[in-house]
Amino acid sequence: MREVRPFTEKSFTASAQYDTEFSGRPIDMIALSFDATISSGGTPYTDGAARLLGRPELIQAEEPLISLPAEDWWQLAAISSGGFDKATGTATVGAFQAALDLEGLMPGAGVNASAAKVFLRGTYGAASQFSSDGSVAVSAANLRPWARSSGRDLSMGSFSRPKFRSIPIDLSSADTDIQHKIDFDQDQTVPFLMVRTYDDSAVNRVDGLIRRIRCDVISGSGGSRELIRATWGQLRHYLVNQAGFGDDDRSNSVGVVAIPLSDPGNARGGGSLTLRKGDSLVLHFDTSSTAELDFTSVTPAANDKCYVSVVGFVPVAGAGDSGPADEVRTARAVSTTPARSSRRRRRRR
Repeated sequence: MREVRPFTEKSFTASAQYDTEFSGRPIDMIALSFDATISSGGTPYTDGAARLLGRPELIQAEEPLISLPAEDWWQLAAISSGGFDKATGTATVGAFQAALDLEGLMPGAGVNASAAKVFLRGTYGAASQFSSDGSVAVSAANLRPWARSSGRDLSMGSFSRPKFRSIPIDLSSADTDIQHKIDFDQDQTVPFLMVRTYDDSAVNRVDGLIRRIRCDVISGSGGSRELIRATWGQLRHYLVNQAGFGDDDRSNSVGVVAIPLSDPGNARGGGSLTLRKGDSLVLHFDTSSTAELDFTSVTPAANDKCYVSVVGFVPVAGAGDSGPADEVRTARAVSTTPARSSRRRRRRR
């Protein structure tokens, strides 16, 4: 039977490091839960409560399994379950929850913490990350992470272990082709990339900064092909449709898209693209063309950027709790089959 099992609870100290641990069960859901009393909070930033957690990292055997800003934990958790968890920011209260369902992103995914501990580490943000009010203060705050035990024994056979990382990309200039290359140093299956924009002047996510995105794959043995070319609006529509988002969820996901990476011939990877060690993805961002009519154009400026989350899963064998030593090279070579969209996810009830 699945269980809800807590990590060690940690209190909040602005700009201080936190480190909490969990062991004893194989798990397939990792959840962040944070609440705080706010003084003189003024008008909080969008995602202000999440920013107080900085960049939480899930680590096992010194290997980062998940390394994402808390804002991206929230967005990815919503995609994994079909709806957004709680995120509240007022002049007096800050609360944030994000339950990341690994099985919801890749069937058979999990982390085997039966014998080897997993650690959740990061650095708390300063109180100024919550709002721009000069006297804002955070007190009586606690981080209470928890995990859901897996319904199966992950030590029996192989399974998919997460390898999530977030990459900031500078978008401060107007250009029809801002390129960024993402290299892969281990075999992994990547069902999609998530892109979150950030307008520094608005201190917020926005839909009008990126106009179009193209993604190419380059094989480590040579050769490349285009995986997808789409407008921002098309990728927004894809995200909302595939995650089963309602109107409130659509509003909560402003400034975020999903880029599907599909390979219909990859039955082992559930139809998702598998990349081998030495392969690369190249992203092309257009920040200069005319924006679609339902978006307000944002002129790129200093410190504008996007965060690309690579949602990867690494095949591991045995106990799967010894970091790189467990990895197995069973991935297929990059297919030349044209990419297609995956099926729509069921709406969370």
